[in-house]
Amino acid sequence: MPVGAVGAAARIVAYDPSEEGVCRFNQGGLRFGHRQCGARGLPTRLLHGGGLRLLECLRLRVKDVDVSRREILVRDGKGQKDRVTMLPESLMPQMQVQMETVRQLHARDLANGHGEVWLPDALSVKYPGAARALGWQYMFPAAGFSSDPWSAQRNLALRRVRPQARLRNCDYFLGAQ
Repeated sequence: MPVGAVGAAARIVAYDPSEEGVCRFNQGGLRFGHRQCGARGLPTRLLHGGGLRLLECLRLRVKDVDVSRREILVRDGKGQKDRVTMLPESLMPQMQVQMETVRQLHARDLANGHGEVWLPDALSVKYPGAARALGWQYMFPAAGFSSDPWSAQRNLALRRVRPQARLRNCDYFLGAQ
């Protein structure tokens, strides 16, 4: 490939062992997050400034952000390990606004009979009310409500079979073993 055909954003860089672990960003990628404003740009800024990976950022819970200590606790990160990373000082006001937004949204959802989130492992059994607690709410919640597709299929199948049919029969109709 001729040298002139390579664009400004894509560069062929020779391997240099002295720079092992150094991240290289093209300028377009850095500007992308800074052009977005408000809550939409905050996750992108956390990826860059806080050193979070994409799924770590999306799974972030309210209780995992400690604004007073400027720390973010990442749970079940790469290799299913927990780690602590920094919360950049420049993002602290935006994070506080986001936490307040989540608190108001959660209060409204609870008033409407919603507001439960998925809990990892057996925490929903150990702490029955934790799924409705503010600390377990996601920092960046979805725009709409979601439902478990398996339970929706099971409910549909239960309505189709005779009322006295057992749940085992329902699973049979769904193809579960």
